Amino acid sequence: VEGKVYVRVDNGKDDLNWKLTIGCNLPGKWVLHWGVTYNDEIG
Repeated sequence: VEGKVYVRVDNGKDDLNWKLTIGCNLPGKWVLHWGVTYNDEIG
């Protein structure tokens, strides 16, 4: 399966808030999984 995925980050109300938009041009239903790791949690 080939397609394009785009990621866009928009500014929110202030520096602490922002909006992440992820989309793709592949047909069908997709479930997106991602994880966030902070440096303080490693080790």
